[in-house]
Amino acid sequence: MQTTTRPTLTLGKRPVAEAAPVDPPPAPASPPTTPAPPAPTPTPASKRQSALSPVDRQRRNKAKGEAALAVLQAAYPTLFTHPVPLALGIAKELTEARRAGTLAVTAIPMRHALVGWFNSDDYIACLAAGGFRIGLDGQPIEPVSPEHIAAAVATLRKRQKKAEPVEVG
Repeated sequence: MQTTTRPTLTLGKRPVAEAAPVDPPPAPASPPTTPAPPAPTPTPASKRQSALSPVDRQRRNKAKGEAALAVLQAAYPTLFTHPVPLALGIAKELTEARRAGTLAVTAIPMRHALVGWFNSDDYIACLAAGGFRIGLDGQPIEPVSPEHIAAAVATLRKRQKKAEPVEVG
């Protein structure tokens, strides 16, 4: 097999003899007009959101979650009108339904709605009571595990203890 040398690329300056002549730019055909004002630079989302105070952000997220919960209640009344233990992985099923277009809610408000639902005292109390977990179709899937019942009972006790008034003596 023959070896051929490949040309190498050098990034040095061109010799003066090889420099291509530069043509001047053509003159404009019409007189110059006033320049257009510069376009406003878009504000990044992080700066827009940082303008809200933490309290305002919580209010906004709560309102989005409540609106998404209304959509979930309309689509699945047996699951979201009164607390029942929901099937494990139901958030993934709801996300799939949202992506398929059968659920008219966006991802972040749906997440806010589910977090609010799962952290509510009523939902945790229904988990502590046990029973069967319910799927999207409204049918029982599996019983609530003893570990989940124990965790729900502990959470309720912790919340009740935290809610008790402190006596000043």
